[in-house]
Amino acid sequence: MTQAIRNPDCVVKPFSVVQPIGEAQQHQVLEMTESYVRQAETIFNRRFARVPVLFDLKGRTAGMLKIIGRQRLIRYNPWIFGKYFEENLRDTLPHEVAHFIVHEVF
Repeated sequence: MTQAIRNPDCVVKPFSVVQPIGEAQQHQVLEMTESYVRQAETIFNRRFARVPVLFDLKGRTAGMLKIIGRQRLIRYNPWIFGKYFEENLRDTLPHEVAHFIVHEVF
């Protein structure tokens, strides 16, 4: 009779379904976006328009600055933010705000 060998280092985790970020996390993203725009205002000693933020991006991209004529939008993927929220707050959010500021300054 064969016995199963148990390895304590090999743990199978249950399958988890990724959910998009909810209203509370969206609010946090909006607050941080505002904070980064204010930091840029201090650095450049000028005011910047407030950029609309949408949570409608799909696919593999976490965020993007979209420019349509004179209109600018920051779009975030709520599913990727849902899976990697802290990483996106730390990396994606300031990256997209930086794109916006560069577009406004130069």
